[in-house]
Amino acid sequence: MNPEAKGLPADVRSRLRQAVHEAGGNAVVAERAGVALSTLNGALGGKNMPGAGAVAAIAKATGRSLDWIFEGDAVESASAPDRVAVEPLHDESGEAGALEAGGRLGGPPPDSELMGRVVDTIMRVAKACGVSIPPVDLGRQAMERYAELMAASSDPAERLAMLKLMAVQIRAELTVPRTTADTTTRKDSA
Repeated sequence: MNPEAKGLPADVRSRLRQAVHEAGGNAVVAERAGVALSTLNGALGGKNMPGAGAVAAIAKATGRSLDWIFEGDAVESASAPDRVAVEPLHDESGEAGALEAGGRLGGPPPDSELMGRVVDTIMRVAKACGVSIPPVDLGRQAMERYAELMAASSDPAERLAMLKLMAVQIRAELTVPRTTADTTTRKDSA
């Protein structure tokens, strides 16, 4: 994460503060969540952008959903969005699984719905920031973000909620000054 990136939006920090307060305070929640107290304090103060895993752990430690942390009370009463069933990849034996080294399939099936939403989120945020991302970089970023979401939670609904944090993180990364080593280009300077 770029050290110049901004923290969580004020409304998200406010709900996070409320949840932490109701769950016993910063030290208690940090310990329950397994995150450093400095990470929690920095997130609440808007000084850092915590990773998806840290936010998921904090939400779980407070007993609040990620949807509530990012959207508030309106989400608590809203019905869950319709989910699309996706067929998993299969190997020659017909067993489902993700690609392993050497091109063989095995392990849990990839969540193609989540990957599609990761790519869509990256593209929408980049467009809103006036940034063009070359396809090879889009693929790399999407795979890295997807892997982070998969590692952070085993709950598909929670992963989808974590996309909101990912969008905030991407926006923060794209709005800091660019260096010549960066591969993304701003449309207004191209």
